[in-house]
Amino acid sequence: MGSPTKNKKKSKKENKRANQTTTISRRKKKYAEDAEYRERVKAESRAYYYRHRQEIIARVAKRQQEKCEADPKYHEKRNAANRAYYQRNHEERKEANRAYRVEHRDEINAVMRLKWSSDPEYRKRHNAQSAEGHRRRRYGVTPEDYERMLKEQDGCCAMCKRYFGRALRVDHCHKTGRVRRLLCHGCNVGFGFFREDANALRAAADYAEEFNGSALAGGAAAISSRVAVRRPRSIRVDPGKPEHLRPLHPLYVSVSGANSSSKL
Repeated sequence: MGSPTKNKKKSKKENKRANQTTTISRRKKKYAEDAEYRERVKAESRAYYYRHRQEIIARVAKRQQEKCEADPKYHEKRNAANRAYYQRNHEERKEANRAYRVEHRDEINAVMRLKWSSDPEYRKRHNAQSAEGHRRRRYGVTPEDYERMLKEQDGCCAMCKRYFGRALRVDHCHKTGRVRRLLCHGCNVGFGFFREDANALRAAADYAEEFNGSALAGGAAAISSRVAVRRPRSIRVDPGKPEHLRPLHPLYVSVSGANSSSKL
């Protein structure tokens, strides 16, 4: 048999719980019967949601993520339900999202500008996603294709053999649309300015050698041949250096005469 004090505390808790249940039932009944009260409650709920929308979304997302991580079956069930809902309401959701963006354009733009100016990771992620989407839509190059092509070129421009800290451009044939290789911005634009004409490029090389001398140090003779060699794995190039200070990729080493050949 419990003490009088414990019984008194227990009765208070039970009375409080009963009062809360009664209040909730009364409000539910009033909400169902009184249209004016129902509209006022909805307006107050909407106003509260818009004032604390970001906090509510973050709290719900965090709770859902924790539950999904703890229960893989729930995670799969939730994904299946989301996919089914998207298939059933795809067009309606597109129209609703479009109408919402038009109605709240200024608010959305202000939020995105603030995020762009204050979040470097968001800027980096947004730029990467934009580049990937452009390559996929324009050339049909997936991120996996781009990484494979970059690895085949040892991470350098396929034309000038230099390394760049930024992404390389996808070179393609403007007549057939066929993707060729990855070029830096300068080589890609220059190749287009020469109309992709090999004779024009050879004439430009002869012109450069005539007025600028040989590419070899010390004013050696003009380049007569090119020998392909494998790039040493120990080479490390600082991507922060200016382009004109970066070394040429040694995949093609220019030689002239027996002395240069012996150095290879």
